[in-house]
Amino acid sequence: MSFDEKFYDDWARTHLSEPNREQVMKTTARILHELWKKQNPFKNGDYSCAEIGGAEGTLLNEFTALAKVKRKPTNFELSKNFIVVGRKKHPKINFVQGDFSKYNGPKMDLIILSDIVEHIPEDAQFLNSVAKKAGYVLLKIPIEKLPYSFLLNILGKSKPVGKNHPSGHLHAYTINSAKRLCEQDFEILAMRQINFFEAGNPPKTIASKILNTVVKLLKIFKLDVTIFGGALAMVLKSKIKMKNDIKNDVLRGLKPAVSL
Repeated sequence: MSFDEKFYDDWARTHLSEPNREQVMKTTARILHELWKKQNPFKNGDYSCAEIGGAEGTLLNEFTALAKVKRKPTNFELSKNFIVVGRKKHPKINFVQGDFSKYNGPKMDLIILSDIVEHIPEDAQFLNSVAKKAGYVLLKIPIEKLPYSFLLNILGKSKPVGKNHPSGHLHAYTINSAKRLCEQDFEILAMRQINFFEAGNPPKTIASKILNTVVKLLKIFKLDVTIFGGALAMVLKSKIKMKNDIKNDVLRGLKPAVSL
């Protein structure tokens, strides 16, 4: 797999100064925790937790505090700029710079992927590699392939997916295509739709306040994300089980996902 490290260093410089960044990261952490706590098989907090592409670690720090994870979490991050800031800001996190697909250490109990898969050229291959290295995955993936984004492209208000996308997204997903992508190597245990006003950015302009009202009305019929976009959060359980994984699950009193 290939990653443009210069792009993410430039991305870090730009986004670390955003005024709402901390609020957005903490809000996302709370949403993911609410979903995870209902499925979490590690009730005593004694499990390994890592994030891939966790930037300066704000989301991971907030999530592990809410989940009362006892072990030191690990953040696998490409950008040196994010890591320099993160090590000062969140000293309780172990920061590892580099490509997670090359990681060959112990298998993680839980891995967080928040707005990561859409940046990776070989998305299915990447998720397969994660399924081999994690028992569970907390995934947040943007939903952008929908009528609203199509209209914005026609009006020239947004860029198409690919090199010209403002956030560097290489893929656009519908709810169904995101589910199909995950179901190749994971069992979906829980799922929650997140509209773009739930991410922590409050509506400020008159237009955004009107749109927020429309989104709230559509949410009653579960049409908010499918029309105006947002994200999908999922708790995933790896279908890829090795003999050692099954043995460890039995010792910990967990039911294996599959048998060999």
